[in-house]
Amino acid sequence: MRTMIVTGGTGAVGAELMRRLVAAPPVDRIVVLTRVPSGERQQRLLELWRAGARVPVELVAGSLATLAESAREVREDTTHILHLAADTRFSAPPEQSRAVNVKGTAAVLDFARGCPRLTAIAAVSTVYVAGLRTGLVREEELAHDAGFANPYEASKHAMERIARAAMGKLPISVYRLSTAIGQDGTGEVASLNAFHTALRLMYGGLVPMIPGSRDTPIDVISTGYAARAIQHLFAAAFQPGLTYHVCAGRSAPSLPEVLEAAMHTMRARRPAWRKRAIELPVLADEPTYELFVRSVRESGDAMLASATRAVESFARQLTRPKLFDTTQADRSLTGAATRPDPLELCRDVVRFCVENEWRAAA
Repeated sequence: MRTMIVTGGTGAVGAELMRRLVAAPPVDRIVVLTRVPSGERQQRLLELWRAGARVPVELVAGSLATLAESAREVREDTTHILHLAADTRFSAPPEQSRAVNVKGTAAVLDFARGCPRLTAIAAVSTVYVAGLRTGLVREEELAHDAGFANPYEASKHAMERIARAAMGKLPISVYRLSTAIGQDGTGEVASLNAFHTALRLMYGGLVPMIPGSRDTPIDVISTGYAARAIQHLFAAAFQPGLTYHVCAGRSAPSLPEVLEAAMHTMRARRPAWRKRAIELPVLADEPTYELFVRSVRESGDAMLASATRAVESFARQLTRPKLFDTTQADRSLTGAATRPDPLELCRDVVRFCVENEWRAAA
């Protein structure tokens, strides 16, 4: 049977993508690699997928490092590999980020080289392989010397380098996602990330200052759009050797617009919160913000110091405005996957977070 192997299928985007793939599969069987196949969340997802599945779906125990052994029995039948698994923590030590994002991807490609029927590999990356570049970032661009804001970005850049090096012999396409923050319409959040953490700190009055300028774009997408886009690009319009920006692109709102929309939603959803009279964070350039961080550390205010540390892992990105070109993605996705309005999405996500006391959906 034509078999698809999926890594990272139980993550926020992966779970939504799986729900769509099982309903319109390009294969005869789907195998999802997971470290904990008998876990409560994994079993709940498996039941959900099977309820709408048109093909058999199974969970297989294993990690990226053990993929060759875990998927040995289906190697001869594997036609599609969808690689979403990643360590997405901004603050993870560099060696841990590389172990999953670089070495893990290398293991996936090694496995792929032994699949005689292979027709498609999707490697899911991030638009922030652009690191600390500024200006327009095109889909085909990768090499730069601008540096990175955190080990996650650096490791995904290294991951893309090995994927590109293998494109001559393997059918690989790369899908770069921007920050997926919640579901279309409802704002439901399956997994909290740095975006939610920063807004929660603002809600608590712990972000009096934030780095960035009035023209800094904040590129966010919904988990639903990310899933719809990958599904179409991988299952219906696969083109090896191409890279796509699955992001808001030119529709990305500015940093002040996001902050103001978030503050307005917080006040509307929690009238009692208005009495705290929390103001919008002041926007500062990088030197000013670094001075602020130093003064916080010297002040001995443990709570404020903890809040600034939470922002530090991505703070420099906010002072490096960049716009992600979506020419190739738009050409392929027109009529197949519509982006929700990013600012409306932000409002929905903040509303969900406030009403659920900043907890992800069960």
